[in-house]
Amino acid sequence: MTQAESTPSNGGGMPLKTVRELLGRSYYIPNYQRGYRWGGKDKEEEKDEVTKLLDDIWDFANNMNKRDESEFYCLQPLIVRPLSNDGEAFDAEQNLDGLESKDCTEYEVLDGQQRLTTLNLIVHYINEAYRGKNKHPEMLLNYQTRPESSNAINSLCIKDNEVCMAIKAPSIDLWHIKKAYGYIHKWFEKQGTGFNDSSFQNILLEKVKVIWYEIEAIEDPIKVFERNNIGKIPLTDVELIKALILKEGDKADTNYKRRQLEIAQEWDRIEQGLRNPSLWAFIFGKKLMPAVCIEQLFVVVLGLEGKEKPKPFDVIEGKIREKKDYLTELWQEVQKLYSMIVDWYNNHKLYHYIGFLIQVQGGVSVQEIYQLSKESETKSQFEKKLQEKIATVIKRTQIHYTPEEGFFCYKKDSKNKDLYKECWSGVFSLLLLYNIALCLREGSTERFPFECLQKEGEKSVQWDIEHIDSQTPKKNLSFKEQKDWLKTTQDALEGKIDEQLSDEIKGYLAQEDDSQDTFDELRERLIELADEKEDRYSQSLGNLALLDASTNRSYKNALFIVKRKTLVEKEKKGLFIPQGTKIAFMKYFSRATTNLNKWSEEDKRAHEAYIYSFIREYYK
Repeated sequence: MTQAESTPSNGGGMPLKTVRELLGRSYYIPNYQRGYRWGGKDKEEEKDEVTKLLDDIWDFANNMNKRDESEFYCLQPLIVRPLSNDGEAFDAEQNLDGLESKDCTEYEVLDGQQRLTTLNLIVHYINEAYRGKNKHPEMLLNYQTRPESSNAINSLCIKDNEVCMAIKAPSIDLWHIKKAYGYIHKWFEKQGTGFNDSSFQNILLEKVKVIWYEIEAIEDPIKVFERNNIGKIPLTDVELIKALILKEGDKADTNYKRRQLEIAQEWDRIEQGLRNPSLWAFIFGKKLMPAVCIEQLFVVVLGLEGKEKPKPFDVIEGKIREKKDYLTELWQEVQKLYSMIVDWYNNHKLYHYIGFLIQVQGGVSVQEIYQLSKESETKSQFEKKLQEKIATVIKRTQIHYTPEEGFFCYKKDSKNKDLYKECWSGVFSLLLLYNIALCLREGSTERFPFECLQKEGEKSVQWDIEHIDSQTPKKNLSFKEQKDWLKTTQDALEGKIDEQLSDEIKGYLAQEDDSQDTFDELRERLIELADEKEDRYSQSLGNLALLDASTNRSYKNALFIVKRKTLVEKEKKGLFIPQGTKIAFMKYFSRATTNLNKWSEEDKRAHEAYIYSFIREYYK
């Protein structure tokens, strides 16, 4: 975006239009264009572009007294093509005699829809925030595949500092539009006392201009679009693929436009479905959700999962030259894959089998699962193949089991039960499989939320392997952590602590400085009082459970009785606690001791046997 001197609209100069002149017109956004994501694929880039435009306009307004009256703030060109009065694009053979641009009621936007949409969003916000009943006219933006878009944009508003839109499940384009509107709201909210909305409006409407480039109605709009985008931010692979698929077919066919519309609508339906965080995490595991999700289906169908090169579009271009109907077959295969994924997601057993294999280290890719499905004649055969894959994953953990020894791993030809340190990824796989097996119990309808295993994202949850009883801290605790540990432990052991120990704890809590030796002595006395000591099963699988990292780290090596109480409080607040973890801390397993305040060696061994009873079929 650059500032330029005024250019006349006649005499061979490039015509210009102010933002005010753009308002009140109808604009048609064809389906071959990229979706609304101004600034690139990253949402932060989009935010920066929207915010930067507002900053630049306001800076231009604040320096008007230093400028010549003829100066203006110029945006990149807006390339349009006039449409006939009935809203149809002109065909090359159509008689154009006597038709002039002034007769046009709607323009097809070939380039510049991102800028046009953003300008309209700013005007819409000004109308809602400042204009009352005396509103500026707004643009009517008609997306070819989303006729509801104009009404959705007009419905944008701010309620309780949140962006609201009339459509509850908008397309991905409308989702980005809603985000951009939020960035606009934040920009206006941040302006200080020196902000003059009237001055800003005047500059926006009269001094912000676009180069209005109107092509002949008979020109091929797609060729103009492609030509004009050379040298700019390139279309992504998936946008290029979409353009190829939409252009496929005989334009002379009377069903050509209807087919284009059906493909574009199906494309949006698939994209919207994949944006369900639960479905995405189930099938693509810890892979972060990209700006356009459907691209990953093309990656799988083309056999490119896990590869950086070649790019999907390059592969498709090569295939097109080899096979005439390749694009049609490719699109059908992508649709088939998506239907399969939805079917797996809705099948209780397949959901858990596939979700496990996708999540664990040493598991399988979507590509492999897709191939297994195609090779299976029946659903039962497919299930059996998945079970075999799970058994292979368990074998790779190198964690063994015997009734006498429980779970153990080999290290230097000697049995080693320190699973937590030596076989972390294997332990995680076993604990995850155990929790999934619990969901698959007869009569159970619980679904393991694989989205909770995501490592990044807005609702990210880091997962830890948690010791069920207390462990000696590897490093000294801070004075605050020491006080917290003593206080929570004292509360949990109320009634067991004698007066002398209680006074010593109170005295330490009242100190201004810590004393590591004194804390260690108090800690040992409390552990002894709770009868919680390390034994040969302290590092066994029977003493481990899955828990979210924030809860785990808040324990600070707390006693079992404290952990159990904390877990109960967390679940009351709605935090997801895996079934296996609840069963352990509530002692809902066979042969558990009845003392709910202590986690004994007997409990650890019984818990280990209980875990094995649910996953033993995968050890065969």
